[in-house]
Amino acid sequence: MQLLEPSVLGVLQGLTEFLPISSSGHLILVPRAMGWVYHGRAFDVALHLGTFLALVIYFWRDLLRFGRSLLPGAGGEAATDRRVFVFLLVSTIPGILVGLKFDNLIEEKFSGTGTIALFFLAFGLLLAFAEYISRKKREFADISFLDACLIGIAQALALFPGVSRSGITMTTGLFLGLTRESAARFSFLMSIPIIGGAGVYEGAKLATHGGVGGEWPAFLVGFAASALSGYFCIKYLLRFLQNGKLYVFSVYRIIVAVAVLLFLRT
Repeated sequence: MQLLEPSVLGVLQGLTEFLPISSSGHLILVPRAMGWVYHGRAFDVALHLGTFLALVIYFWRDLLRFGRSLLPGAGGEAATDRRVFVFLLVSTIPGILVGLKFDNLIEEKFSGTGTIALFFLAFGLLLAFAEYISRKKREFADISFLDACLIGIAQALALFPGVSRSGITMTTGLFLGLTRESAARFSFLMSIPIIGGAGVYEGAKLATHGGVGGEWPAFLVGFAASALSGYFCIKYLLRFLQNGKLYVFSVYRIIVAVAVLLFLRT
């Protein structure tokens, strides 16, 4: 594998994992458009572990605070941190259950180019609708148990390529009245156990089947590109969402969907 491809795919993964535009969809469509071969599940795991590292580095203070809130005698804001931590864990359950049961089936049945384009279009329109009608008054600390359950159920839909994990969870957060930044922050934090757990699970399976052979340089390049681009994407997206609107991502999704569908038609 040449190093240009893993570099491009790593940057693509780092950006699209957190922007509400679907990392899985882009990682299927772009290589197909460029004529690149699929480099296997092991390379996908490397890219996702890169974004996992980006999340841990960016949110290390939050993770440390959650850990301290679980210690006996923790005071101050520990009760709020402990409550949010429990909600984050609860929100991961639907995605884990659906992923373990249906991941391979979804990948087999819903990875067609046209199907991905339709998911781009449908969930791009849904994101725009949520942006339009949401009150955006509830902050991160206002998230309830019901909110966590609903966002977690929505996250399970991200197994379909083209839906976007960050996109569907932010969309659901907006429908629940959360501010854009709060919805994004909860989305990113809840993805840490999902991405980390999936990476460990897939990595363990790969280790039992011989690992990645002699492609370590390309895998490391992809991992590093994913981690670096992912970190800066989180940083600047959260800053953008303080005042910026999500319509720009809806428009992008719609343009990609229409372009792909027109290409398939011709």
